[in-house]
Amino acid sequence: MVEGLWRLLGESLDALAVDVAGVCERGCRRERRRDTVSVNVLGHCLEIPCTYLYCRRCHHGESPVRRWLGVESGGVSLGLERALTDLTTRMTFGAATESMHEHHSQDIDRTKAERITYAVARDAQDYLAKRRREAKELLLAGEHKSVDQMVFTADGGAVPVGTLSRPKTDDGPRTAVRKLAKGTRTIAGREARFMAAHAAGSTKGRVVDCHIAPYDRPDYTGSRMLAAAVLAGLGDTSCIHGVFDMGSWIHTQFEKQFGVYEHSACADIMHVAQYLIDAGRVLVGEEKATAWGMEHKASHARRGDRARARPPRRALLRTTVPEGRSATHAWCGWPSAI
Repeated sequence: MVEGLWRLLGESLDALAVDVAGVCERGCRRERRRDTVSVNVLGHCLEIPCTYLYCRRCHHGESPVRRWLGVESGGVSLGLERALTDLTTRMTFGAATESMHEHHSQDIDRTKAERITYAVARDAQDYLAKRRREAKELLLAGEHKSVDQMVFTADGGAVPVGTLSRPKTDDGPRTAVRKLAKGTRTIAGREARFMAAHAAGSTKGRVVDCHIAPYDRPDYTGSRMLAAAVLAGLGDTSCIHGVFDMGSWIHTQFEKQFGVYEHSACADIMHVAQYLIDAGRVLVGEEKATAWGMEHKASHARRGDRARARPPRRALLRTTVPEGRSATHAWCGWPSAI
């Protein structure tokens, strides 16, 4: 009797959830997926229906009954977000969930992985847009302060993208919810580029830029390099130092954009080590080169905490001084390659 009453209450809650959240904020009808949740009521274990509602246009879904019962808030931990998005930026959502199960013992639905990734991306876009807006307002108001020394870093890598195509025939397997023909997605790589600029010795006013680069348009990224540096405090008398992997597009655009400023550049320590390992494979063989690389990484990790606890050592850098300007210094405390 008691269990029957609670089940009726659960069905009423589920019907109310469909009425309340059946349409997204844009007015689009959400898809329904039947599900149940186990709850313990006064010693009785009950299975209560809880329809999951999802909008494919805004990539947002919820289960109101779970939220009302306090079983699921819809959020995830920052650790899970970091681990999952680290995988989904390098592989498909399905492959990422398999890796999460294998390496972290976390069972995550493929669509859940997709929603988490999109949510993290939206939060990152909102944060970067806010930082740019604040910096531009200071620049337009004349309150923008230039810095004497600036550190600039950049990197790039391929991110998997693809377009889903479905077979036009009626034969073959169907999707579980919409009963559409199961399609395939041809995965290709697009170049994602990341840049950061901040005053030397401080990351408080750091400006970050991340974008998908157009094909054969390094100048597009170059213009964003200069914009990020200006927003971070680059002025007429500023000295800018670049730390990156010395890739052709990065170094070329760095010289092009900052050639009128006093500037210098060096390769970061991890890429220098990798370049030496690659050269060592040719000179001394695979075994010795790999052993040196492993020892170098281990010693670098051991020195990490000690290096952070003391001021960076001063390194002699090749400083490029534009014509008509004098070098103020050759010795500085900027990050160095070795």
